[in-house]
Amino acid sequence: MPNWGGGAKCGACDKTVYHAEEIQCNGRSFHKTCFHCSKWISAILFHQRIHNVLQ
Repeated sequence: MPNWGGGAKCGACDKTVYHAEEIQCNGRSFHKTCFHCSKWISAILFHQRIHNVLQ
């Protein structure tokens, strides 16, 4: 049975990513908003860990 519609699953939120809103990174698909959000969250968490180590 064919799979109608849909697209790849977002690597951040696990929802369907359609071609018009897709960003690919390391072979995974992301929504544009999920990719930016997860990138900045990772950067913030990294800086918080460094700050805690230095104190």
